[in-house]
Amino acid sequence: MPALGFNPMRWDCQTQGCFNKKCRPKIEVFAECFPRRINFGDVDGSIEINGYELKLEWKNTGHADIKGGQRATVTRYLNKQRLPKPEIMLAIQDATDGAVAPADWYPEPTGKAA
Repeated sequence: MPALGFNPMRWDCQTQGCFNKKCRPKIEVFAECFPRRINFGDVDGSIEINGYELKLEWKNTGHADIKGGQRATVTRYLNKQRLPKPEIMLAIQDATDGAVAPADWYPEPTGKAA
């Protein structure tokens, strides 16, 4: 499948191997450090232009909900309003073909963060 657009990672799995196996941090080494099986999260995508910020959260098809700690983090981020218009877009990706579809927006805080 040919590349679609700009690839800022400059990684070619065909010639360099699986990025996840070769380069992803092995965060499982911290598994015993935190209670309740919590662990590090990640930022799937973020861009800021002139004080406006958009964060992207990627989920695979069938796993679209933002729950638990991730939901609390989103709520805290939106309530703090460090930038004029923070927005979070939940995007769904079909891992088999890389097709992406916007699924939901979180422009307003929903509920209280714990």
